[in-house]
Amino acid sequence: MQRSGGSFDAGWTVNPKLQLALTYADSQIRWTLIDGTDDSPNQHLSGTAQQAGVHFSFSDAASAIASPYGIHVDGFMGALFHSAASPNTPMANIRVRQSWTVAQRNTISLSGDANTYFRAAVADPFRYTLGGPLRLYASSVDEYRGTDDALGRLVYLRRIAALPTGIGEGVYVTGGYEAGNVWSPEARSILRQDAFGGLLLSTPLGALTLGGAVGDAGHRKVFFTFGRLF
Repeated sequence: MQRSGGSFDAGWTVNPKLQLALTYADSQIRWTLIDGTDDSPNQHLSGTAQQAGVHFSFSDAASAIASPYGIHVDGFMGALFHSAASPNTPMANIRVRQSWTVAQRNTISLSGDANTYFRAAVADPFRYTLGGPLRLYASSVDEYRGTDDALGRLVYLRRIAALPTGIGEGVYVTGGYEAGNVWSPEARSILRQDAFGGLLLSTPLGALTLGGAVGDAGHRKVFFTFGRLF
């Protein structure tokens, strides 16, 4: 898929932990099936997409990557409209993560994501996806696509080495379990689960991770990511 466009945000920092913003985005998309077969009615689609709503974020986490404690909540409520082959529809997204420290060097994190178009039959380019790093490690990238999805993840981290100040927070052994469900008006829900493990290096630029995952339905992957782990 090719996408071009722009967006506008007008925000308000309520306090150091809470931020609110009004957002608007307008984009032009081009969606083309290049290889293989697909029974989707949207194999080739070009047009516009517009989205507007309210974004909010609350966090008292100690850090963005391997936070030893705290909660982070990020959400959006708005609408998709004037979009190619799609009805105007409300939409909502929510992401919540809570972390705890156990015996100083162990961190447990519980997180959940949910996204919905309230079962409106929007075209494939605008649908939510599961699969790939951060979204079901053992599955292929964007393997599952639907108008609604939910993902839960339990992560364990143990710091095994410290890094010099300014280079990073440390080196961690990590493992976890995740389960995701995706559905749409024309398809039954699909539930997938997997377990993953590996090494994480926390740096000022983000997290470097190397690991592997094993899931149901024969899914297996070795992964490398740069950014965030969960």
